[in-house]
Amino acid sequence: WRSVCTSYWDHKDAFVVCRQLGYPATAAYAFYYAYFGEHPRPHISRVLCYGNESKLLDCGYTNTTSCSPANTAGVRCQGETIPDPPCTESTVRLTGGQDEHEGRVEVCSNGVWG
Repeated sequence: WRSVCTSYWDHKDAFVVCRQLGYPATAAYAFYYAYFGEHPRPHISRVLCYGNESKLLDCGYTNTTSCSPANTAGVRCQGETIPDPPCTESTVRLTGGQDEHEGRVEVCSNGVWG
């Protein structure tokens, strides 16, 4: 199970997360430094999206165990509310926000949300 570290995190990465969730990619905002709460083990770091990828894990990234929980990445998407997808490998969800449109980014790995 994995979450995302804010190293290299930017709006293009947020675009991809929102697109993967089914929101319009053009209305995406990146948040930094555990804005939506810390995750105990951020594992995906140095995410480098161009903004046109279909899924977050289609972007370049590094697996890490050295990211501080205070550097957990977040996203806010805009559009009609979309329910969380089922946890299948590499799907993403937003959690810890005020509603389904925002939160820290978690990636499903081995059938478990992280």
